[in-house]
Amino acid sequence: MRFESAVPHGDTVTEWLAHQISPVTWNRSHEAALVVSTVITERKWLEQNLRDSEEQYRAIVLASGDGIIIIDPNGKVTFGSPKVYDIFALPCKQPLAGITVLDFIDPSFRAVAASRMKSVLDGELDAEPFEYLLTRHNGERFLGELVTTPLRDASGAISSLLILIRDISKRTSPLPAP
Repeated sequence: MRFESAVPHGDTVTEWLAHQISPVTWNRSHEAALVVSTVITERKWLEQNLRDSEEQYRAIVLASGDGIIIIDPNGKVTFGSPKVYDIFALPCKQPLAGITVLDFIDPSFRAVAASRMKSVLDGELDAEPFEYLLTRHNGERFLGELVTTPLRDASGAISSLLILIRDISKRTSPLPAP
């Protein structure tokens, strides 16, 4: 049997222990039990900090007025915030995962967007806002500002890109040339 328990030490400190109990058999009967306990307080603390951090990031993503997309190095969406659905007028049932981010960009701007995406992946650009002509699900074109920044793995290599998307069509009127 395995279980965890909390052992209070004073008013503010709690030690966490993981226990494993195994029967010990002599003469074909259970004569004793072997109990092994391990202090796991640090692991429990790290797990709680991770949960707290995830809740904070979730709140930020949900409250953001910008759409947030994460794409892999091939430009495929791996994550999209709920605001992306609003900005691009996407049906709620349509999954974002697997869509190519260039599909959101008007064809007249795709070459520029692809070039800038490659520059970010190559480490030549980082988090510079750029205006693109974008396309909603219903075909409506609108002006958007995208900020693309690299996300790095544990070794420091760029593993994906985070893109913030803002609909700026209401604050500007002329559409830019590609």
